[in-house]
Amino acid sequence: MAEQKKAPMLPCLQIIRFIAAIGVMMSHVGFGDSYLTNIVFSAGVNLFFCISAFLMMYNTQNGTQEKFINKRLIRLLPLYWALTVLTFVASKIIDGLASSDIGFDELIKSLFCIPYYREGLKTDLVVRPIVGPAWTMGYDVWFLPVFALSMKLSHKWRGAICSAVCAMIVLIGNITPENPIGHFMGRHYWLNYIMGILVFYIWKWAENKTEWRKKYIVLWSAVSLIGFLLLYVGQKPLDINILLSFVIIVSFLFCFGKKEMPKWLLWFGKISFSFYLTHYYVILIIGKFINFDTLSIMTCLGTVLAFILSLITGYIGYYLFEEKIGSFLKNLIMKPKKAKTEVSV
Repeated sequence: MAEQKKAPMLPCLQIIRFIAAIGVMMSHVGFGDSYLTNIVFSAGVNLFFCISAFLMMYNTQNGTQEKFINKRLIRLLPLYWALTVLTFVASKIIDGLASSDIGFDELIKSLFCIPYYREGLKTDLVVRPIVGPAWTMGYDVWFLPVFALSMKLSHKWRGAICSAVCAMIVLIGNITPENPIGHFMGRHYWLNYIMGILVFYIWKWAENKTEWRKKYIVLWSAVSLIGFLLLYVGQKPLDINILLSFVIIVSFLFCFGKKEMPKWLLWFGKISFSFYLTHYYVILIIGKFINFDTLSIMTCLGTVLAFILSLITGYIGYYLFEEKIGSFLKNLIMKPKKAKTEVSV
């Protein structure tokens, strides 16, 4: 079988990823709750979900890639599993690391992204794993089989089928009795995936219309900027944040398309996932010495320090788990099977 042609990269998406990760970090520092109450930095997670669905559509457009689920899981799970086990062990040693004693059953549920209720450090009962920020992992991990099944049924109509299933999941979640799984299914975050799929179809229509996109580049730039401002400022319903994420990604693609980006910007984008998973631990440690509940010079310096250290832990996580361990697992799990040679008798 001829090898399928790989879709060209879209470097500009790396920038959106890192902006989203910074927003989430700022919400965990506490600015979103304590000082700037009208700013909702955590809305950036909507961008992550939209981009995930878009890239799945984009990377499978030239044919069915049977191993795309393995590639995605190899990228997501090693660092997440390491942090989950580390948090579980550390919670038995360090007081205050978790809001309550973490049981072995919670460890298993967290490792396999099974929704369950637990107490958060800053909130009451929530549906999230041991690694707090990784609650988004559950949606990405469970979206994978939904997308794979849709692609199996029809590659051409995978986007439409997947969108219908995501909408059905939200509907079922909202009519089932309140429980962790119903809560997980009923959240409108699933609609981000529908928006990401829609972004793909819009981009495919506009991909080669370079002259038309250049003609209105000032408009796309303005829409992107305004979209980011509206996403992060003011308390809005989740549905509005989903719509704003859709507008931001479309306008950003129209503005930059396949243009090369500076390497340092791409570096930030590459480490965004590891940055996202590790920054909360950095903030917890610094919070032992700096009170983030009071606005002061020390708080600002602590925030800068948290950002720098999160970049370092993000790079270490990316290098060790996405580059080294990820490459090892790909070679181990996805190595092409050697063709059997026939022996003449």
